[in-house]
Parts: sequence; C-alpha cells; structure tokens
Amino acid sequence: MWPRALALAGALVGCGEGPPADVCADPPTEEVAWMCDTEAALLAVGEAGVAAAVARCGDIPASRWRGECVFRVAEAQSRTGDVAGAWQTCGGAGEFARMCLGHAAWLQSGGLVPARPADPEAQAQVDALLATLPELPAARSGPERWGVAEIVRAAAWHGIYAGAGEASPVAARSASAEDAPLARGAFAWEASRLLAGTGGEEALPDRLLAVWREEVSAPAGSPLPEACWSARLVPRFGLGYAEARTVRTWSGGERFVSAVPEADLRIAAVEARWAAGVDLSPALAAELLADPDPAVALTAARLVGAQPGVFPDLSLVPADRPELQALALGVREATRTGATGRSVVGAGGARCGE
Repeated sequence: MWPRALALAGALVGCGEGPPADVCADPPTEEVAWMCDTEAALLAVGEAGVAAAVARCGDIPASRWRGECVFRVAEAQSRTGDVAGAWQTCGGAGEFARMCLGHAAWLQSGGLVPARPADPEAQAQVDALLATLPELPAARSGPERWGVAEIVRAAAWHGIYAGAGEASPVAARSASAEDAPLARGAFAWEASRLLAGTGGEEALPDRLLAVWREEVSAPAGSPLPEACWSARLVPRFGLGYAEARTVRTWSGGERFVSAVPEADLRIAAVEARWAAGVDLSPALAAELLADPDPAVALTAARLVGAQPGVFPDLSLVPADRPELQALALGVREATRTGATGRSVVGAGGARCGE
C-alpha cells in the first residue's frame, strides 16, 4: 500500500511533469513526507529494531501522523509474533492507541492463546491473556461500539478455532456469558468450513447446531494456516443497527448477536458462510427474514443488501418491517459505492501455501 501511495504522489507532482527520481528526497506535501518517514520506520523494524523505528516516527512533527507511524510499527512488530511488545508500542500511538491494541491482536489471533477447540479450560486462557493487556488510554470521544478488551477477546476466541482442523464445541460451550457470542462465532467459523460441501448449504446451519448439541461427532479436516484465512466483509456502518448488539469478527467485520444461544449460533453459521464467499440463497433469506428473532431478521436484511446480484430489487425484504428495509437499503448503497466493504486475506507470516 505505502509504496503505491508514494508512487502515486510522485506522479501527481506538477502538471505535465514527471515524478522526481526519489519522491522521498523532496516530498511534495506534508502527507507524502510522513508516508516517507513511516516507510523508513517500518524498514527500521527489521533492520535496527523497534526502538529505532519508533524513534524515526518521533521525527514526524504532526502528532496525528506520528501516532499513525507508531501504529504501523506496532502492526509490523505483531506480525513477527511479538504481540505483547506490540501492545507496549501501541501506547505511543496517540489517538490511535486503542485501535492499535486491537489490530495487533487480530494480526496474530492464531497464536494469542494455546487453547484448542476441545479444551474445556479455554476461557481461563483467554482471561489470562486479557490480564496482560496494558492499561487502556482514554477513548477519544463518544461511545464505542466495542471496547478494546472485547475486541481482543474476539481475536483470541477466533484464534482458538479458525484453521484448527477440528471443531469440537467443548471450548466454546465452556465460555463465560460475556464471551459466549465470541466463542460461538469462532466455533461456527471453523465448523462451517469443515462441513462445507458435505450436505448442502441451506442445511448447514442445522448440521452445525447438531454438532453444537453434541448429537453428532465434531467435524475434522485439514488445518488452515493463518496466512490462508480470508473473509468477505459487508460494509460496516451504523445505519439500521440502532441498539442491536453486534460483535467483531475476523478481520474487521461484525455480526448481530441474538440473546438466544441457538439462534445466535444460526446467525454465526450464516455469517461464516457469507464471509467464505457463499451467497445467501433466496430460500434461506426468506426464512431468516421471517424469523421472530430481531437479530436473525436483521442479519438476513444486511446480507440481502450486500448481494445486488442475487437480490437486485430488495423486494424480498418485508414492506412492513421498516427497520429491515432501512438496513438492506443502507447496505446496498454502501455496497454500490464501495464504502468499506472488501475482502481481506491473512497477514500472519509467510504467504499461503509457502
């Protein structure tokens, strides 16, 4: 991202003029200058160490860009596996410090705790991780949709399950009431991956529920390294969410939460398959939209809005449910304009397959 940005900045210098041989030797704008300094700081992480990189960030005069530079250094540090060190570095990220803590966790969620899906003590390990989280800086202003601690917990639970090659419900079923939606979502992510292609997409939520109830054996299969994780994301914004609870999902996504555990598991299963690139079918969408659980219906409206190719006119959304109409329309408009909706891929170490 940064090298491309710098190249573009150079190309835009002067009407009809070519870019300078080295745009960082004579930055045309303050923004280009701080990008150059940040790029140099990131190089310093591997060459001279984190302290030298942070010191390089300190040369940036504007506090906002200085904080962004430290944020990027902390991300680079996390990618090496040093999450605890990255959290300490985040303390110097200024207004980005809280966001930095969560980013550092998600970048290495696969290694945050040693628990596995069949571990009944997984919750204790997640709690122990949170005890190492540095004292949090004050929020900038206004309410937060999620606190940093919840975001880190979400990353830890996801790391217990995602790519494990097994989807025992034991760890998730042992989760505290606070962490239960995060644990269910993580279980659904891996269970749906392992069950995919073995019994039909529309039947998958019910099959996943049978695994959760321990009525059938937990699915198992090939592990998936963190560098191979990927997800399709719905544009994220607040329109239509009102007071409905949501939780973070990998990586930068969110989903609605039902107060009813098995309904919440159904939501998690549907969201996991959508994230994996499987569109919501018209039949399943109609069923979910008619569900009396508000969180289930909101989930369907959100995904219908994100699928213009399958639902071109939103006519499936009930006309007498204005909250569903508003959410589907809002997501549709954001999808058309590309507002924050994207696909993400793993960033944890070597490239997938290597």
